[in-house]
Amino acid sequence: MTLVKAWEIANRKNSRIIMAIDSVLNNKKPETLISEVADLIVGVKIGLPFLLTYGVGKIKEIINTFQGGIYFLADFKLADIPEIVLLEINKISSLGFNGVITHLFQGGIPKIRKDIMTDIIGVVYMSHKEAYFFKENFKRLLNEAIKSDLDGVVVGAKNKEIMDIINKRMPKVDILSPGIGIQGGCYGEALKNGADFEIIGRAITWSSNPREKVFEILKGERRWI
Repeated sequence: MTLVKAWEIANRKNSRIIMAIDSVLNNKKPETLISEVADLIVGVKIGLPFLLTYGVGKIKEIINTFQGGIYFLADFKLADIPEIVLLEINKISSLGFNGVITHLFQGGIPKIRKDIMTDIIGVVYMSHKEAYFFKENFKRLLNEAIKSDLDGVVVGAKNKEIMDIINKRMPKVDILSPGIGIQGGCYGEALKNGADFEIIGRAITWSSNPREKVFEILKGERRWI
């Protein structure tokens, strides 16, 4: 399975950028930031810090404003028993999100998969240097991802070897990669390494000129699209 809605937008805009808006600087309203780059990005990833800062009402307002032209992805660090994860995903979906990121290490996603109507993306390999658990348990997480019939997986941008394995074992599943920009790496590097979309946050949201930064990112990406 693939992220059909995301690909429709990606092909239309010739972009692979999913902008993470966990933190927006310079007192800029998040909807203002999105409007500045909406024609250039595929999606917006909304995380737990954003939810705690702005609340559910603001999230619904943003999704309603930009729905159709933006793929909205929820990243609320889901990792609970399957019945609770299903409840959380259903609540998240009711806000208008197109996709939801969940952890896999807690198990149980295969049990509830048939009842999940939205796109589901599992975390398989994280990008920060302290992610030793993921490194030590990659094979187990990969097997869990395969059993979970996911639409996408999250893999850090620099992990080409991991992406090669996933693309071989899960050829119909999309790879979303964080870890570009503030964490280092060149724009487009994740695509070069086998990813389908790049998740980029602070490089854009902390920029004094977000639109100019997005054009810079696109220039790097389009070498590999």
